[in-house]
Amino acid sequence: MLNWQLTSTLCIMMLLTGCGRRQRTIFLFPTEKVVRFATLQFPSAKITAVTRSTQGIAIEWIKVPESLSINNATAQCIGYNVYSLTHKGFIPKNPLNTNPITTTRYLDTTKNSSHHYMVRALFLANKKVYEGPSSNIGYFSQ
Repeated sequence: MLNWQLTSTLCIMMLLTGCGRRQRTIFLFPTEKVVRFATLQFPSAKITAVTRSTQGIAIEWIKVPESLSINNATAQCIGYNVYSLTHKGFIPKNPLNTNPITTTRYLDTTKNSSHHYMVRALFLANKKVYEGPSSNIGYFSQ
């Protein structure tokens, strides 16, 4: 009961102290035009083949455009990330590769039980790296 009374008293005091005062702007927004690449529709890669080789499972995909342009700003494709989907279809946080793949082929040498793969292109724009949308899911059946 005491907590409720104290809380309601503090709320009323805060409301009364703000009455009659002129509000100040506390946010300053830049006036220059900024291109937001996060809202840009980046293209997705398309997996064309998932095959077994003697070294592991090979994943191949179609290359996305190397350069995109929007409002006089450009984004460059710098590589790809390959993901091995979990048994429940979830995309893991980290890709299989440690560095961006610059070709359109990846060899999975891990001994995992999942044979579902997905590829995402990486784009460099405004000195930031953006990961594009997910590709189709490539599946290897034994």
